[in-house]
Order: sequence, then structure tokens, then C-alpha cells
Amino acid sequence: MAERADEVSQGTPSKPARPPPSGSASALAFLAAAVLAVACAMPGGSYDLVIRQEAGLVIWWVLALGFAFGLLPRVRPRALVGAPLAALLLLGLWTLLSLAWTESDERTLGEVTRVAGYLGLLVLVVSTLDRNTWRSAVAGLAAGSLVVAGLAAGSRLAPELFPRDPVRALSPGRLNYPFNYWNAVGAWGAMAVTAGLAWSVAARRPLFRALFLAAVPIAALSIYLSYSRASIAGIAAGLICLLALSRHRLLMLVHLLAAGAASGLAILAVRGEPAVARGEAGGDASGTLAALAAGAVLCALVAGLTWVARADRRWRVPTRAGRVAVVAGLATVLLAGALAGPGAASRAWDSFKDQGGTASQEARQATTNDPARRLGDLHGSRYEVWSSALDGYRANAGLGTGAGTFEFTWNRDGRSPEFVRDAHSIYLEPLSELGFPGAALMLAFLVAALVVSALVLRRATRSRTHAAAVAAIAVFVVFLVQAGVDWMWESTAVTVLALGGVGAMWARHSATGGPPRIPALARAAMCVASLVACLLFVPGLASTSLVRKSQESVRAGNLGQARQRADDAVAAAPWAMTPRLQRGLVSEAGGELRSAQIDIADAASREPENWRPVLLLARVQAERGLPGPALVSIRRARKLRPRALALQRLVPQP
Repeated sequence: MAERADEVSQGTPSKPARPPPSGSASALAFLAAAVLAVACAMPGGSYDLVIRQEAGLVIWWVLALGFAFGLLPRVRPRALVGAPLAALLLLGLWTLLSLAWTESDERTLGEVTRVAGYLGLLVLVVSTLDRNTWRSAVAGLAAGSLVVAGLAAGSRLAPELFPRDPVRALSPGRLNYPFNYWNAVGAWGAMAVTAGLAWSVAARRPLFRALFLAAVPIAALSIYLSYSRASIAGIAAGLICLLALSRHRLLMLVHLLAAGAASGLAILAVRGEPAVARGEAGGDASGTLAALAAGAVLCALVAGLTWVARADRRWRVPTRAGRVAVVAGLATVLLAGALAGPGAASRAWDSFKDQGGTASQEARQATTNDPARRLGDLHGSRYEVWSSALDGYRANAGLGTGAGTFEFTWNRDGRSPEFVRDAHSIYLEPLSELGFPGAALMLAFLVAALVVSALVLRRATRSRTHAAAVAAIAVFVVFLVQAGVDWMWESTAVTVLALGGVGAMWARHSATGGPPRIPALARAAMCVASLVACLLFVPGLASTSLVRKSQESVRAGNLGQARQRADDAVAAAPWAMTPRLQRGLVSEAGGELRSAQIDIADAASREPENWRPVLLLARVQAERGLPGPALVSIRRARKLRPRALALQRLVPQP
């Protein structure tokens, strides 16, 4: 049935109910959202620059055509929805402005297109969905997330059916597929578990409720096999959000207990099959498959029984009893925290700060034998990375080093030989790269998105509408936790899953009355703005693609073609470092050492804080018989990356 306008809460006169939504429109919204989730996740989480820039270009091109021909927007969003969109637009403009002081034009423009891609996604969602289709879209995202989580777990149960893990050597035993990063698998799984539980209550039909709940243990298994500690915090935040906001807390609690029991059964089974847990070919996964099947049946039965019992209508916690339970729960937590909290917090903090001490080394050795052991401690590099981000902010007059350049800050600090590209926090990385204004704009966008979503939830009078909104908000809350401790903002698929859900909610907050009548001049301006956004993606996309084709030509032994493609890449993005570096390497491979030195030196000047082109310059200088300049270049590279092991061997510490 169509949802009626929330007339009482909005204070508007009563209007006739809108016609029922088209079943085909709702089905299309569900299918499109599910395909979006799967399509973004499968190619490495769409982290690759070419993949995400192609997607961004397509999104803005569709918007340009839709605005030009009057097909978009289909609804008239209320002014409040513009707050998060405006904040994200300002973040993109500030990121673009950082070209004035950035340490890498190429990387900063890459971050500009990242923000532009997310903005385009939200504009597209708000422009195409409406009060009748937004719920189906949120359900489709949930279904797609569970499919991907199932594929991730399946890659361990039947590894011979899936591609070889390209990053397995970095952390043997941890599940990376399909994101090529274990913590992204954990973050996605946490969001999928949260969405599955929410829709096991929100779905309109018993079959869908059973399917959503039955898929939760599989997603939970993918989280376990990633051994991601952040995902535990993410799930906890998501579950608290579901139980706090849901109108069907008892039903949610029963489904949670059933899913928890089934997930525990699957985890115990996979722990009894170490070869399966490690993803080794030839492992016997029969026990784990049987446990998953039994858990799915249990969850489906529980979902069916609660439907028959009409639990979403009959199971209610009396207001007074609920308040007493909340007070008692808070009192228990506070008492436990007062008794055990200080000691536990002190031990946790010591573990968090200990990156290279004896305890940290012992923890690494223990996790080599049993990766699940890492779930019990906080050893790692986050303390050093976050400290470096804060120090970088203080050292750059509050403006930062430019978007996408944290790697240079980390390298100069010399805290660890570990390779680090991002600050592993959506809250601290903008502070280091874009200064206080950038961090404030990022926070403004996230807070505005959460506030607008909460207001939409507050105005949802119908039970099923409220439940669907809770599902979207809970997934977004999981993202806020996960992105706070890892680089999930850069994992395109994870961010799309979070933003897509809340963006669909905002479409529900559209005004009634059908498609808006937009003046021709305003429509032309919207079309032109979309075309300008398209142009942002073209140089980097063309340049990166040509560089990769040049590299392919080098591997094939066709240096002439490789040189031509490198020349084209330089022409496509004359400000970028990578195309010039590639052209220099092609010249080096062809024995043209003087040309190689010129191009590589030019590349090094475009990213003066990047040690890699400087080291390559030293190699070419040595090949030309110039030991003095080569030694100077090596020392310069050593200054930019003092903890690089290769450079320490070349130039010993004085």
C-alpha cells in the first residue's frame, strides 16, 4: 500500500491519499539497489581509481541527461534534505581548493572525484526514488549486502570456485575476498548483519523475513573469518541502534538471539576445520556447511513462528516496564564499569599503544597460529598512525598537506617501516590533509546526514515505514563506527552501502504533488553543473588507463607503443606525476637514459615529498655513470622516508 503523508506531524491540511505504488516500480527499485550493492563490492570494493571514476562519470552523465530532458528530479525534496548535500558539496569544493597548497595535484584531484562521486550518488538517489519506492531500495541494498557477505564466506568454504586471493601473503588466514582487505570484509559483514536483522522485522511478507534472518549467520561467519576487531564494535553499535529505535524490541531481541545462536554454531564448526578457516584447497567444509544449514533452518523457523504469533503487533513492552528495564540496565552497566572498568581500560590502552614492544610481538606470533587470538587484544599500528595525523595537522598551519597526501606525512615521520597510505579514520584524516575546515565540513556532512535521517524516522507514523527507516539508520551508524577506525571512506562499496540507505530515506521526505516544475534556466544550470562534474573525472580516468596500457605494452616488449601511450597519458593530465614517471621508465627500458632522467626528475618535482620517484631518479643517474648526483638523490629519498628498509641498506644511518 502507498504510504500516506504524515499530515499531523507536518501540520498540513488533510489531502487525498496518493494512488498505490506500482509493483513494477518497487521491484525495479529493489533490483537496482541490490545490483548496485553487488556491483560495487565485487571488483575489490570499487577501491580502484579507474572503477570508481568510471562509476562517477556514469552517475553524473545520467544526471545531466535526466535534468536536460526533464526526467529528473522525479520528486521535490524538502529543503532540509539539502543540508547534507550542501555540506558534501562544500567539502568537495574545499578539497578542490587544497590544490593551492597540496603536496600532490594528482592525488588531490583523485580525492575531489571521490567526493564528487558520493555526491552524485546521493543526488541520483534523491532524484529518482520517492515515497513509494524508497523502502524497496533500502531492502534491495540489504539483500545485496547479504549476497556479497555470503560470497565472501563461500570463498573459504569452496575456495576452488573463487579467484586466487591476490593479497593473501600480507595476512595469511584472514578473509579478504572480494574487497582485497580483511577489515573491509568485516565492515561490510557488520552492516549486512545489521541490515538482515532489521529487515527480518521490517519485511512485509513472512518469506522475506525468513530469508533475511536465515542469511545473517552466513554474514556473521564472514566477519569472524576476517578477524576484524572493528567489526565487533560496528555490530555492537548497530544492534544497540536497532534495539533502541525499533518499535518491536521483543521481536528484534528474539530474532537476535536466534541469529546469535546460529552464528555461534557456524563459528564453532569452522574452528573445528582449520584448513577451511585458512582457505586452503582440499579442506573439508562439510561440518561448517551443515552448521550453516542448521542455523538457517533455525532462523527461518523463528521468523515464521514470530510471524504466525503476530509478534510485531502483539508483543509489546509496557511503557513503565520498559523504563524500569532501561534504568536497571544502565545501573548494571555503570556498576560493572566502576568495578572492572579502570583496570580493563588501563590494560586496553597499554595494549593499544604497544606497537613494537615485547607484548606486541608475542601477540603477532599468537595470531599467526590462531588469527582469532587477535580479537582479544588491541595491539596494532592505529595509535602511531593517528598520532602522526594529529602531528601533521599541527605542523601545517591548520590547512593540512592536501587531500590524499597523508602517506607523505607518515613517511616523513619515520615512526615505522610499515606502508601506510591513509590515516585510517574519517575524522582524523581530513584534519591532517585538509586542516580544521576540511575536518569540520566532513563532520558537518556526517552529522547532517544523521540528523536528517533521524527527523525522517521521527515523522514515520506507520510501523513498517518506521522499521525500514531504522534499518537504514542502523547501517549508517555501523559505518560511522567502522570509518572512524579504518579507511572505509575510501572503500567505495562500503560507503555506497551506507549512504545509499540514508539517501533513500531522504527521498521519503519529499514533498507531495508529483514531479516539480523547474524553470528552464534552473534546469539548464543543473544540466551544466552535472556536465562540469563529468569533466572532473575525465583527465584522471584517461591518464590512469593510458598508464596501465603503457605498462602492458612494456610487459609485451612493445616499447614504441608503450612510449606513445605514456605520451598520451601526459597530455591527458599534464599536472600528474605518474604519467611522466611511466614515460621515464619506458625510456629507461629502451636505453634512452638522458630522456629517462629528465622525465623522472620532472615527475619528482611534481610530488616533492614522494620518495619513490627520487629513488628511481637515483637509479637512472647511477646507470648514466653519475655517482655524485645519484648519492644526493638517495639521501633525499632517505630524508623523505627515513624508515624504508631498502634505503637504510643503501645509505647507513650516520
